[in-house]
Amino acid sequence: MSIFSRMVLPFLVVSGSAVANEETTATLAPFTTKAPAGSTLKVALTVTPPEGWHTYYLDPGEMGLPVSLEWKDLPDGITAGSLAFPLPHRVSTGDLATQGYEDPTHFVAELKLSEEVATGPVTLAATASWLACDNDACVPGSQDLTLDFEVIPAGETAPKVSSEMSQILLNVPIDAGSKWQSELTSNESDWQLILTPPADWTWPPANSLDLFSETPDFLAPGHQPIIENKDKKLVITAPKSEYADEKASPALVLFGPQPPLRFTPEISAKSGE
Repeated sequence: MSIFSRMVLPFLVVSGSAVANEETTATLAPFTTKAPAGSTLKVALTVTPPEGWHTYYLDPGEMGLPVSLEWKDLPDGITAGSLAFPLPHRVSTGDLATQGYEDPTHFVAELKLSEEVATGPVTLAATASWLACDNDACVPGSQDLTLDFEVIPAGETAPKVSSEMSQILLNVPIDAGSKWQSELTSNESDWQLILTPPADWTWPPANSLDLFSETPDFLAPGHQPIIENKDKKLVITAPKSEYADEKASPALVLFGPQPPLRFTPEISAKSGE
């Protein structure tokens, strides 16, 4: 069953014009105003819902659609990566358990510039889209945006990223890498993720950590996972979604470290088998 199908049954979906003075807004800004050919330019998409409303994470939960960004007619030599999502909140939409953002939120996109890309000023066009909901209604919305920056010759130094922009990057997941080991098993109702960190990892308190899935319908929404430090391993137990695919290779994000860490473990045999 699709996320949108689960959404339309219990909630009224209305056009943006039908909800007076309740508009979600979006802005787009480069991390630096100049980027060398052959580099990657990071871009911040900031989405701000009105008070009392929320937008949605990659895994929205029992209803919702995630924020998205679509680039239009990118010039030769520029390609776009996927949108990165920071830590969501567990929010309720009516009686449904959902996951999203109640405050202004910074998402991050990447633009890869080839060595052969033309240098000089660039203006790009994109459309940000979202579904904003409160406890009574949902409003699909979108906004056309532009992004201005300058491509400089390869090898030249780009301006330093501001401290404000650097802080945004601390909240964006990165792949954990080969220094970490991960094992994912299941029983009838739960997933168990066992993470073995590198020897030099600084252990934070377990209660400062959280786990979300970038793969929709894998973890049951609205449930705080149990996270324990055991024998120099993180043991994380989280309820399954009723729609979970036992053969999937999920993308699971450990929030708490800065930046957050993404794991894509294969599912091994069920616990006890």
